[in-house]
Amino acid sequence: MATVAFWRTDFVRPTARSRAFGAVLLLLLGLVLGMFAMNAAPASASTKKALILDSSVSGGTTSKEAQRAAALGYPVDLADDTTWGSMTAAQFAAYQLIIVGDDTCSSLPQVVSQNATALADAVMGRAGGGAGNRILVGTDPVFHYGQGGQKVVDMGIDFAGAQPGATGLYLDFTCGDPDYDADGTRDGQQKLLPLLSVAPAWSQNPGPPCGGDVSLISNAAQFAALRSTDIRGWGCSVHESFPTFPPDWTALAVATDTTTKPTCGKDVDTGETKCGEAYLLISGSGITSVAPNMSLTPPTATNPVGTPHTVTAFVHDDAGAPISGTDVSFIVTGANSGVSGSCSTAGCKSGADGKVSFTYTGTKVGDDTIFASATINDSRQTATAAKKWVVSEAGEIGCVRRPISLVRADPKGNKVVLRGLVAPKYVNRSVQILANYKAKASKAFKLATVKPKSNGEFTATIKRPKGKQFVNARYRAKVASFRSPALKLPQSLVSRSVKQVGSRIEVRGRIKRSLLGKRNPVVVKRLVCGRYRTVGKAKPDRKGNYVVKFTLPAATASTTRSALFRAEGSVLLNRKGSKRYVKQYARAISIRLTNQTG
Repeated sequence: MATVAFWRTDFVRPTARSRAFGAVLLLLLGLVLGMFAMNAAPASASTKKALILDSSVSGGTTSKEAQRAAALGYPVDLADDTTWGSMTAAQFAAYQLIIVGDDTCSSLPQVVSQNATALADAVMGRAGGGAGNRILVGTDPVFHYGQGGQKVVDMGIDFAGAQPGATGLYLDFTCGDPDYDADGTRDGQQKLLPLLSVAPAWSQNPGPPCGGDVSLISNAAQFAALRSTDIRGWGCSVHESFPTFPPDWTALAVATDTTTKPTCGKDVDTGETKCGEAYLLISGSGITSVAPNMSLTPPTATNPVGTPHTVTAFVHDDAGAPISGTDVSFIVTGANSGVSGSCSTAGCKSGADGKVSFTYTGTKVGDDTIFASATINDSRQTATAAKKWVVSEAGEIGCVRRPISLVRADPKGNKVVLRGLVAPKYVNRSVQILANYKAKASKAFKLATVKPKSNGEFTATIKRPKGKQFVNARYRAKVASFRSPALKLPQSLVSRSVKQVGSRIEVRGRIKRSLLGKRNPVVVKRLVCGRYRTVGKAKPDRKGNYVVKFTLPAATASTTRSALFRAEGSVLLNRKGSKRYVKQYARAISIRLTNQTG
């Protein structure tokens, strides 16, 4: 059942100078308007804190892994083997980042495989929320910290914890994955890795050559600062490699001196094709990369949930000519991990043009990675694309009409404070504050330039206009080529309170009595796709008081989001003896909607 959470109310007393009337309600913390597709908070209970298995690192809270987590702002908890072994999936899922590190070239602790199911259920989202990012390290970067290992630790931990609301895992097999139960298969490979993927197709080489001949073959943006030279020449750069692995994982680096060379990619330093066995692998959301003979388009995209998304794989030879008849395997990880889709060709084989498309529909808000894998020139190659899914509702699919809005304009002393929001893609762009001071459309003057916060909010404080300019002032915000709707300062119609009554919302307010006239209805509208749509209306009483009730909009399953509403009505022009009616607007009301079950 959806409920309403009111974050806070701001009541502004009327003053003679401003001619503002009554109270103003604003809830503006972290909102992203439905006009440009609101992002919803994840349902997972994870918060920004890190859990480290104490026996897997050197030095506890002073370990290299703990220091990196702390530097990123994570409060760090250490768990001994007994505590770790008794933890439930829900307890693991309370952490945004989980670290099984490198005890300076030791072995994977036995407790990791003993409690593998609970750990994996948290990381893969089976305990709530979407799947978190995962990195598998088949070497000992802490032992080689000064030779380039620091970059592996730092960037690996950054990547693992990158998804708020999900549980990510930094997993280091360090210098050995023992077969503790002596059944012929190493425990990490047998008991944990299959649970961290959509298929159990893992094999391990526990003794790859120690020559340090390795190559970084992924151009994933999250590891852009890592180079092949950072991980090469450690004396023994690789301790475990993985000849085969599931399609929802991709190789970050390969050992090129192994006997078999099943995985290929282009070396990030030289551009040469390098093949070998993977020993640094990643899986998760927001990964974009190309393979020597395959690419995915578009590499990034954003869609409302409930709509289809299509990516196209292009398989080609070294000269760029298309290769037909290649089987391409597609798989999705992230918020919509494991979702099924359909291919444009039978058996997902590349056509005569070397292309095959894959289409799926996202049903959960969040980030996905789409993996396309194929065997080309007798080696496995993987290309990836990143996908972001945002909230949609009936009638809102695809709406991205106006990516900027001014939400409120408040006179405060000799200043006016303006607040608004921009769409996520514009948070790094400057916002211009514009105004004109005539009743009819006129030239707009630039008053200020501000930078939005990372969540899209922006605030500008400008000089308060005087006299007629106060009445006529119309403010807009501009980003790129887009302008917000105009806001004005005087208010003759005001929403005073809002509350939930059962499954309905009740908005109360008042119209200035002298401007009531024939008591036209007050209409409450909801902001959708940059336009206001009527949700309820009511006629004010003879004193100007009004109560408008409307049905609470349904929240998308397992999400928290916000909806923006505004009351409006036709009142008499505020001029002595006037019989003319003009439209007046109350300032916006934002309501936080939470879908709850149980």
